[in-house]
Amino acid sequence: MIKFEGGLSEDCVKYIKNQIARRGGIGSGIAMLILSILTVIIALKTTLLLLFPIIGYVMLAVLFFLPSTCGIEHLIPIEVVIEDDIVSMETATQYFSREIDKIKRIIDGGSWYLVDFYRPYGVATFAMEKDKIVEGTIEEFEEKFGDLIERINN
Repeated sequence: MIKFEGGLSEDCVKYIKNQIARRGGIGSGIAMLILSILTVIIALKTTLLLLFPIIGYVMLAVLFFLPSTCGIEHLIPIEVVIEDDIVSMETATQYFSREIDKIKRIIDGGSWYLVDFYRPYGVATFAMEKDKIVEGTIEEFEEKFGDLIERINN
């Protein structure tokens, strides 16, 4: 069993917020593209450009350029436990568990790890600080997940 306890550093929280913002931007861009195609089709089929697409553009533009205001409290761990074939994370608001074979990759940010799972999980990321390991060792963790670990420079 490998067990981490405690919160996250500012560096890790900043990385998570950037990932959330990036995914939100990509989602907004895709939505704007679909809405643009629909607007062109409507404009070609009718002589009246409907107000709906214009309102949609304005809303998406505002969402795209505003910084994310959603909290990440549900991603700040109190405890992360890796036991047998299960990874579980308890936060102040929820408890999550995932199977190890659903891990897409593990990002090594220097002083922290971010475990990224394949979708469609609502919460697809577990984070943990390396210095907050209370049971097991970092060497055991890296031996167990060595082929999934991607080191980044941040």
